[in-house]
Amino acid sequence: MTEDPRYTQYFQLFHQEKFFEAHEVLEALWKETHGAQREFYQGLIQIAAALVHLQKQNRPGAEALFKKALVHFEEALAKNRAERVSFKHARAKKV
Repeated sequence: MTEDPRYTQYFQLFHQEKFFEAHEVLEALWKETHGAQREFYQGLIQIAAALVHLQKQNRPGAEALFKKALVHFEEALAKNRAERVSFKHARAKKV
């Protein structure tokens, strides 16, 4: 499976501290995904958005988005586990 170039671009922009642009790039990819991957991308988007708030000296806004990002990462982990179990179960039925 190849990585979508927008995922790589997110991190390039992020490391250049272009957090708003990073958010925008990954949002386009996020809209096309489902399941655990969608939750993971949304967490990354919210991290970038939180850093935009910090750049604007809006600490309460940043803190709220960091907390939301954590929820999305936890959801991504839970969905990833469920998807793996479902995949293993489907494979076991074929055997």
